[in-house]
Amino acid sequence: MDSIVINYEREFEKLESMLVNLRILKPLLYKKIYHTGSLFQYLANELEKNELNSDNFVLDNDYILAGYYANIGFLAIEDSIYKDNYTNENDLQIIKRHVKISADLLHEKGLKNIGDIVKLHHEKPNGSGFLREQNTNKKIAILNIADEFLDSILPYKRPESPMVYEEAIEFCLNGYQSMLILNHQEIRTIKQSLFEYFSKNIRE
Repeated sequence: MDSIVINYEREFEKLESMLVNLRILKPLLYKKIYHTGSLFQYLANELEKNELNSDNFVLDNDYILAGYYANIGFLAIEDSIYKDNYTNENDLQIIKRHVKISADLLHEKGLKNIGDIVKLHHEKPNGSGFLREQNTNKKIAILNIADEFLDSILPYKRPESPMVYEEAIEFCLNGYQSMLILNHQEIRTIKQSLFEYFSKNIRE
């Protein structure tokens, strides 16, 4: 099968149009989807500036688009994410389905590389993520950290009690503090960058 040539200019135009519509029609999901992509880029840029092996954190178009499309699957299970709490394993499995839904949608649209990135965005270095697959890709690790930080700090899933900042930091870095995939300097840069982004863009 011939490889599909992606018109990235067109893909970014479609992304922008989607975000405009979400901001009007689905404001809570818009915040989650927009900030995941935005925070992912912010963390990667800060790590690129501060690390010796900065090429590890340079994002190409596929990664940038994956940051914004990682949670597009929530649109298919929207009723479930607004529950007050998740009381059983079935509730959690429904939430976890957003990963496969997002990845499958992107694959169907011919965006295979982007879908492959999205499929791993909840996976951990120790294989303890949603799909129990081991992730050793630093860029996907940064996407996972950005996504889980926002999961815990934004009120889109927990309208009555999002985590406080310190809890969100602990939650999103769980599994990375003692892992070789990110070194201590990178962890420090991530913590500082999360605080800066939170202060400028999220905290009211």
